[in-house]
Amino acid sequence: MPLTREQRHDLILRLASGELAQRDLKEREGDCRVLRVEPEPGQTLIVKVWNRPGLRGVLRRLTSTTPFQRELTALERLHDVGVRVPAVLGAGRIRVAGFPFTHVLLLEDLGDCRFAIDHVKGLLRAGRIEAVEKFLEEVVEMTGRLLAARLADIDHTFFNIVATPGGNAARLDLELAVVKRWRPLSEEFLGRMLGRLIGTLAYGCSGHGELVRRFALRLEERVGPGPRARAIAQRQIERMLEKERRAYGLDVQLDLDWD
Repeated sequence: MPLTREQRHDLILRLASGELAQRDLKEREGDCRVLRVEPEPGQTLIVKVWNRPGLRGVLRRLTSTTPFQRELTALERLHDVGVRVPAVLGAGRIRVAGFPFTHVLLLEDLGDCRFAIDHVKGLLRAGRIEAVEKFLEEVVEMTGRLLAARLADIDHTFFNIVATPGGNAARLDLELAVVKRWRPLSEEFLGRMLGRLIGTLAYGCSGHGELVRRFALRLEERVGPGPRARAIAQRQIERMLEKERRAYGLDVQLDLDWD
């Protein structure tokens, strides 16, 4: 249930004063912080705060291009089309003296999630192929719905998809998602986006090329990329895997064989 304005304000005051029990989940160069807080015993939620002061922050707010606004919009659109994302419990500006952040998102706590790629590798080690296929099918459906919501997100990879404690696919970290309200997603962007998604799976699951190819074919069926997007996706994957070969000596090959 969304928090009232008074509840949101009280929570931020308690956070700024250090009164709230909290645990850092992520911090990025001082401009973004993600915390799990416990407002009441046994009740947790996720707080994501950004520091966007000054004229540049004002201009980005006026053009709706701040990471805060992009993530809020994306979360609401994905929730509306049935993608598993944290529910937004509150959002807005922060005006608390001495607190070095300007915007906040208060989110549902999905629990202790695992990165999707770690989840898939764990299932593969356990020989649970059927569970792997089910999870990857959820990612395919998530991707289709994300695109149906007219979201362009180059960060839609297996590093921003997680497995919930129940083993379902969920999407986090949508700061780079952009709504394409007036123009369709270009074939070039779609190809790069799909290439990055498939490439992160290929790298994480080296030695399971057939599994990755089946995933790519299901994506093709669900999303329907054109010939240009398919070619760009293949080149994007090859660049990613070549980078991993140079860095780590992993010889991973993947030919999508898309028709």
